[in-house]
Amino acid sequence: MSTRTGKSSPQVLLLTHAPRHSRLGNRITALRWAAFIRHMGWRVRVINRYQQQPADVMIALNARRNQADFRAYAENGQGALILALTGTDSYAGWPNADEQRFAEQHVDALIALQDDMRQRLPVTLRSRCTVIYQSAARLDNERAQNATPVFLLSGHLRAEKAPFLPVQSIHEYLPTMTMQLMHCGGVIDAGMDEQARQWMQRETRYHYLGELPHRQALQQLQHADALINPSRIEGGPAVVTEAIVAGVPVLASNIPAHRGLLGEDYLGFFQVDDPAELARRITDFIEHRDYRERLRQQIVAREHLFQTEHERACLQRLLCSVVDQAP
Repeated sequence: MSTRTGKSSPQVLLLTHAPRHSRLGNRITALRWAAFIRHMGWRVRVINRYQQQPADVMIALNARRNQADFRAYAENGQGALILALTGTDSYAGWPNADEQRFAEQHVDALIALQDDMRQRLPVTLRSRCTVIYQSAARLDNERAQNATPVFLLSGHLRAEKAPFLPVQSIHEYLPTMTMQLMHCGGVIDAGMDEQARQWMQRETRYHYLGELPHRQALQQLQHADALINPSRIEGGPAVVTEAIVAGVPVLASNIPAHRGLLGEDYLGFFQVDDPAELARRITDFIEHRDYRERLRQQIVAREHLFQTEHERACLQRLLCSVVDQAP
């Protein structure tokens, strides 16, 4: 904990590896949290590297990629340190023995993006971890009524996202079903954009749109009948949160992060890397109204967790606690 004696408002550093102007999830989270912090009347800077900038507290988004920077900050003993477990932290073996020792000695608080992530932490760290569900903005326009079912895949082209599982699924198992599969997301793994172009030639129902500005991606979501998120590994996928807030049903791989956001009893799960089971979920969604309605009901029941006011209040309480100020 950092105890302040001066009258100036606290200074917060938000550290993220995601570059300026990128659409990576950590960058979007950093900018949203920066706005929340400014709303508190505090000062905040979003940085990619720690270069001895003065601060009362640092929030490092991603506990692996930024290690050199937040460890240097801790060694300087400037102020409080918060690690936000974003992306794949908790599902890629974090913390190892060295990371756990560092966290126990130097980290004032941890943030998890959903409860399963918190439960996976060692007992010595779990008590200092706060779950802060990511919020999402709701678009004002009404949901589209599509004559042909439209499914959206909104994720970057990288191996852990399994980006071509949906098009493989419909191509191999649903060759005659009337539907459209839209895909937006940037290229992370080299060569995958060429794979996307090849899939469009083979499967005319698949449309790769590339990386879109965030608002356009949200509009694609608003116009979709369902989101498909086939990832092999996730931390707290923002697109699933956006779908919940928009009231869009989700067909998702059965991984801990999705269970943490959608609930253990959610009916829209399919096994990781299983195109046949995904095809069965798509078929159920298109052909069975009761199944669609049940998914929508489950989505609506989770919406309250992802409201902007809730996320802002949780972050404010945490920051005030670590810098010894009353909220």
